[in-house]
Amino acid sequence: MKIRNGFVSNSSSSSFTCCECGNTESGWDLGLQEAGMFQCEKCGRNFCEGCGDKVPREEIIKELEKQALNNKYIKSHIENVDLKEADYDMLLDIANDCYEIRYLYPKEYCPNCQEEKNKKEEIEQFSKDAEWETYLRLKDKFNNR
Repeated sequence: MKIRNGFVSNSSSSSFTCCECGNTESGWDLGLQEAGMFQCEKCGRNFCEGCGDKVPREEIIKELEKQALNNKYIKSHIENVDLKEADYDMLLDIANDCYEIRYLYPKEYCPNCQEEKNKKEEIEQFSKDAEWETYLRLKDKFNNR
């Protein structure tokens, strides 16, 4: 049996699988929004809303305002909305309509990229600890002569 990660298409049916929990959503002409999934801008992996960290409201608002400076569609889309008072789901919908946040989810909030970052930090810390232990052993060895 083949297991596919990410987007799988057969005719007009679509399927998305979360890289973290393995949850799969399928349907006809299904997009990430309907599947309740996001795709990381860096690694391209899909994950469901419950598995990734939420992008802070302030960051979404800041990005929408930045995008609106150069894009008349986005500017007209957010003109009549009080972004600071909008609920989180509404902000996500606006961001998805304006710059497809579900397909360009920031890597800082992707569970896969965060796991890789944490592993890298652990390796760096282990390396520093090993260097320090080696230094202390050599210092002790040569100071006792």
